[in-house]
Amino acid sequence: MIPPNDLNIKDTELAQLSAALEYSEGFALYFVVCNISADYQPLTENLRTTCSKPISTFTIPDSLDELLDVWLTKQIKNVPDNGIIFLYGLETLLAAKDQQDYLLRHNILQQLNWQRNAYQRLQRSLVLWLPEYAMQLVARYASDFYDWRTAVFEFKSPEPLRQDLIQESLQGFKQGWSAISGMTLVEKQRWLQVLKGLIAELEESNTEADQLILAKLLNDEGELYYALADYNLAKPSYERALAIRLRILGEQHPDCASSLNNLAQLYERQGDYEQALPLYQQTLEIIKKTLGEEHPDFASSLNNLARLYSLQGNYEQALPLCQQALEITRKTLGEEHPDFANSLNNLAGLYYSQGDYEQALPLYQQALAITKKMLGEEHPHFATSLNNLAGLYREQGNYEQALPLHQQALEIIKKVLGKEHPDFAISLNNLAGLYDSQGDYEQAKPLYEQSLEILRKALGEEHPNTQIVKGNYQRLLEEISKKSS
Repeated sequence: MIPPNDLNIKDTELAQLSAALEYSEGFALYFVVCNISADYQPLTENLRTTCSKPISTFTIPDSLDELLDVWLTKQIKNVPDNGIIFLYGLETLLAAKDQQDYLLRHNILQQLNWQRNAYQRLQRSLVLWLPEYAMQLVARYASDFYDWRTAVFEFKSPEPLRQDLIQESLQGFKQGWSAISGMTLVEKQRWLQVLKGLIAELEESNTEADQLILAKLLNDEGELYYALADYNLAKPSYERALAIRLRILGEQHPDCASSLNNLAQLYERQGDYEQALPLYQQTLEIIKKTLGEEHPDFASSLNNLARLYSLQGNYEQALPLCQQALEITRKTLGEEHPDFANSLNNLAGLYYSQGDYEQALPLYQQALAITKKMLGEEHPHFATSLNNLAGLYREQGNYEQALPLHQQALEIIKKVLGKEHPDFAISLNNLAGLYDSQGDYEQAKPLYEQSLEILRKALGEEHPNTQIVKGNYQRLLEEISKKSS
């Protein structure tokens, strides 16, 4: 945060904005371009100390169920006639991750054009605060509204604040998959906005040091998109990070391996195993060469490659990799680490896929206990462990033990990841499968239908997970038809 006293009003663009607001009469439209939302408050407080007119701030809600101008008119009813309106949050409405969001963005931008006379009727100065990328969208696609601008002011973040945010980002993400997955939806969205601002500012620097920081931030952005299941947005972030690292560090570097691994995981998640396989293999070779075979990252890479082999039904190649990864993790991180629990889950999953439930059961139980202790009962990886153990109980016909685990997992995923995430769909499918196994088709049917709808939207019709749930649903319909005939 920038204390007001740290800004020299006479020598900054802030002084020009302050003067413009002081002398404006009636309606005036100003744009403030500021890439880091953490700057908004200190800049606003500074303006309040230099402008005699009252400043009222409003943040547009993430979900708006009425026209923006109608909402704003309701908000400002207590703003005095000479008051100034600061409006934050338009960039949230302009964010787009799927077709529905693109339609919302289009509607918002068209509203700005079509309803621009409504803003003029406010008869007050309106100041829109936006990051640069959102500003460009308004200028291009709401050009009639943008043409009414009185002035545009641009603020760069002070170096101390920018460095603080960069360090917070680097520290916050270095814990890896468990830390990012454990964030709430709100925290993930907050970090995305912070990262977008930092990325926009660092893109202007050509120094290798700043470019490597930019690559790290792009990689973090990709990981957040991945965690939010925004796979189409994660890919370009990962690719840009990889390109920078290859150019500066060369291929034989752990950071390049990290970027290759992230792209491989993305392809795996999207069901494109053919593209994922050579990237996982390349990652493994780089880590082996640069970090050695006793490093935790080598164990993680073994686990990833083993998981892909297992998904392809290649269990013979997967098994020794899983076993090797488990031993390395045990030796380097100990038996009370989330990565050790992950290795246990992977090995148990391999035994489960081959029908060896006796070997899988104690591994799943141990993984669940470690995850609960180290990450807590509100973490998505705890939900994964619950689902794994419940699935095994179901296969053994132990439905009473399976049901509460599936239900608990579903609630955790709904709370942490949301009801549009593929993992929520998989959890619905798991619960439906349990009811299906018990012949309770009435409870299973709507769960299969909801799961299938989410997966079609998030992953597409041809994704392996979509096809699995589709097959489950079709078999259920056949059983219902046989029962009724």
